[in-house]
Amino acid sequence: MDPELRFTRHIVHTANKALRKLSILRKLCGTTWGSRPKTVKNAFCSIIRPLLEYAAPIWNPSSQSSKMDSAQHRASKIIIEQSPQPITTRLNRNVACLLSYLATIKFTNRLRSNNMDHISTRVFNEWKGSIRLKRFLNSTA
Repeated sequence: MDPELRFTRHIVHTANKALRKLSILRKLCGTTWGSRPKTVKNAFCSIIRPLLEYAAPIWNPSSQSSKMDSAQHRASKIIIEQSPQPITTRLNRNVACLLSYLATIKFTNRLRSNNMDHISTRVFNEWKGSIRLKRFLNSTA
């Protein structure tokens, strides 16, 4: 583990692992043959997305998280391009943001509601004044 808690190696390893699985998913798709778009989406949600979201509240403020976002973006392109709907219909859909932000908010709310003697609450209280957290909160606002 990185003593400065940057999680760079972990993020690169996880993103590469997701991209390898994504390449297998891409092979199963085709515009005129292959799995249906809903099946591909379900496969993504059950196989690849858990990799991208595991421990997201911990590594999410990292500057390297764009690698995870690019893996998610590639998956959405595979799923959307396979859809038989016209491009205008596909582009008008709301694109869901990475659920790691929601997981981070839920995690911090749980920490705030926990007993003050709990170790994760103590760690959070020490960490919440850090510069990295302030930069992250400013970037998401």
